[in-house]
Amino acid sequence: MKCLMCGKELKEGVVCKTCQPKVTENFCYEVAGCDVKDPGNELWSELISDLTQKGGRPSDFKRYAIELANIIESDRSIFVKINCANKYFPRTTGVDGQSEWFLMKKADECINNSKLKKEEKNLVNALVLYVHIKNYEWEKVDALIEKISLDDTYLEPYYVLWEYYKRIRNYDKALEILKKAKEKFDENLEKTEELLKETEERMSGVKKHWAPPNTRMKDEFFAYLDKLGIEHETMNNSKKLKTSQKDLKPFNIYKNTDVPKDYVAFWITSEFHFKTDIPVELSAVKVVNGDVKEYFHQFFKPLETPKAYKNVKKEDCENAQPIRNVFPDFIKFSAGQVLVSLGFSEQKSSLGRLVRYSLMNELPNTVLDVIQLFEDISDDFEIYTRESLLAKYKVKEGKNGEEKAMATVKLIEKLR
Repeated sequence: MKCLMCGKELKEGVVCKTCQPKVTENFCYEVAGCDVKDPGNELWSELISDLTQKGGRPSDFKRYAIELANIIESDRSIFVKINCANKYFPRTTGVDGQSEWFLMKKADECINNSKLKKEEKNLVNALVLYVHIKNYEWEKVDALIEKISLDDTYLEPYYVLWEYYKRIRNYDKALEILKKAKEKFDENLEKTEELLKETEERMSGVKKHWAPPNTRMKDEFFAYLDKLGIEHETMNNSKKLKTSQKDLKPFNIYKNTDVPKDYVAFWITSEFHFKTDIPVELSAVKVVNGDVKEYFHQFFKPLETPKAYKNVKKEDCENAQPIRNVFPDFIKFSAGQVLVSLGFSEQKSSLGRLVRYSLMNELPNTVLDVIQLFEDISDDFEIYTRESLLAKYKVKEGKNGEEKAMATVKLIEKLR
């Protein structure tokens, strides 16, 4: 081995006795963060070559840096060791597995060290938080998350908080944190850009939400999301979300050719999300003995964030209740009456999602498709579509869900 500072041959150690007094914290960090692909130092290039030939690894530079930390002022050496382990991973967040035990064992000592600055203690807390996040220790995450602040000193707390908000699907907050990091730090801009892209892809649905790798961890994570009030696939810790229409009992279709006297005409408004229409609004009109008696209208907070809001206002959905809180109110409103749709084939999948997202196994109501009813009892059309029926009877479809539900009422009443 050669002295890292002067290149003198050594029998042991990392630097020679002559160079030991020159060792500083910044030199430790420089060693730990050595770019082995482009070291920028002729001596270190030679050392990397020697390491490779002798079967060693360039990652040994991290070990050298931690060893160097023993030379500097003792009351700061623990923090320097922790930061050296962190600096070795410029493209990831947090210390590696080998250094994790040291961080967790010595973190409190750092936090209680009066020689450390507030920003340095914040960095240690952030690295500890990342360990808890990585290990799915959600109670410990909760106890520490509010203690982490964002300042101009260290980039790592930004990445750690980004990791947390990405995992709990608060993409707006995650993006906000990364944009601040990009403004404040010139280092690791490539990584910050990558994380921004990943966040946008998860927000738009190009990439799936993050989730733990196995069932037990997923149950614990979804229970944590429940605690935070965040929509997710499982909805609560005991019931499972029905994943597809096949998981539901088939819809009970209205078979009678008579027009029902009492019914509820409905319209579900959806927004597009990565190959899927996501229900965002439910409008309905209750008819008793042919007369309109009552209206129902609610927005939903969508389970997945639409790529763009085109049919409703974004703020109406963001301020709305989850589907599982709203749809049962609609079922109560319908009071078991026939649900009437103008083009049920188009509304079927959205209605199925509302049932599934409400953790119901089946829809208790019978469903009537007005188009199918016209086809069964009328020979007036060559082709039966929503457009042809509306045009024939000069009924305006309307632009919003309430108007479309009312258009259904006007059409079905033409059959009496």
